[in-house]
Amino acid sequence: MKGAPAKPENFRVASIALGVAAGLKAPYKAQVALMEALIVESQVSNITFGDRDSIGVLQLRAFWSSSVNRMDVAAVVKMFLTKGFWGKGGAIALANSGKYPSGVVAQKVQGSGVPQAYAQFQQEAIAWVRAYGGGGGAAADAGGGSESADLTVKRAKRYAFKRGGSAETENTWQAGLRLTAEVGWRFFVVQNVLFIVAEEDLFDSRPRIVVNRDSDGVDDIDFSIVMGRKDPKKPDPTKNPSIAEMTIPCRIDRWQAPPGTIAEVEEMGPADGKWLVTTRSRDLFSTQGTITLKKPIRELPEPAPEVVESKVSVSSPAESARKGSAQGGSSGPPGVKVGEAWGGAKSIFDQFIIPFMKRQGLGVSSLKRPNNSTGGKSDHWVQCLKCYAADFPTSSGRGAAQALGRALGISGPVYGTFARYNVNFGGVCFSVQILWEVEGHYDHVHVGARRCGYS
Repeated sequence: MKGAPAKPENFRVASIALGVAAGLKAPYKAQVALMEALIVESQVSNITFGDRDSIGVLQLRAFWSSSVNRMDVAAVVKMFLTKGFWGKGGAIALANSGKYPSGVVAQKVQGSGVPQAYAQFQQEAIAWVRAYGGGGGAAADAGGGSESADLTVKRAKRYAFKRGGSAETENTWQAGLRLTAEVGWRFFVVQNVLFIVAEEDLFDSRPRIVVNRDSDGVDDIDFSIVMGRKDPKKPDPTKNPSIAEMTIPCRIDRWQAPPGTIAEVEEMGPADGKWLVTTRSRDLFSTQGTITLKKPIRELPEPAPEVVESKVSVSSPAESARKGSAQGGSSGPPGVKVGEAWGGAKSIFDQFIIPFMKRQGLGVSSLKRPNNSTGGKSDHWVQCLKCYAADFPTSSGRGAAQALGRALGISGPVYGTFARYNVNFGGVCFSVQILWEVEGHYDHVHVGARRCGYS
């Protein structure tokens, strides 16, 4: 965004805005002008502040409140496209006139005090329109404007925690202990119930037992308290500041506090107070055992997520059509016979994509549908006449998504991006989209396809 990686809020606002534009059948130049205005005015965010009394995605002044809810993204965008804010008309009519480049269209709609600002972000605006899949004609400026652009996407890497770690033989119990220890939590079982909880939360409960050296069944009480860091030679503010441990040899059958409960110790001087029962152990045929207690350790913060950046190269529908006619893009698997249903797109699902995903262990949950919840022209939508799509429910779809991408001849990662890819089946070009680890697609892999050049 203005040279920086886009954020989820930017994708949300852009999706709404370009969905409205698609619904109004706004020409490509009007869509680019819209994105130029959104980038300049609010960095594609629905903000509650601005110059003087301006707010919202297009920074409308307070006097517009009687005409439109300035924080309603869809309503404001519709006004931009159909009416404008400066008496010069809406972006659709201005773009259709053929007289103005996209930057001038945005200026005539907005009436900015800095009229040259919008044109400076034309390439970034083009990238947004291409990534959304909108547009369908000439470049934003007559005789100018690139037919392709790059969009940098920044996202937090998702983690799937699993056994293994640094030890290949790690079992489930060891993995649980390792992962909870990373954030200062406890992982234990009492009466066949598994507890995963912060020690500080356990420490807030009332004591299950009160003990001293004279308590029935207690043989002795030994404790150690080490103040300071775990390793004073290597101070680390993320580590816990102290260690305190107590052991109590006793008759196990007389001890009433299981691990995870609180014991209150008295008459032990500096050791008086509440302690957390962590373990109890004994020999199989002995009534004598040892109880271990600890002071609770401070809960540690979750590690900061690893940030992954990827650059998506996207092309206009016109360019896609040219590539298709020239057999551009990757070559799909052989043997697919393209039929007539849904522009031939259904053929590649029936003959290849659905069987392939089934071999990855994924079933189908949704194909074509009458509603169009995305706001744009979804490949699922029955009004998208040369399109087809399928959703494959899963909680871990990266492997299947990437395997499908490779099978279609797509290089590089296909997850974490809204990009589309030209793939040829039987000499016919289709624009294919594989969605996983993007907004709205963390519980299923979406695969969509449409004829190249169709919008």
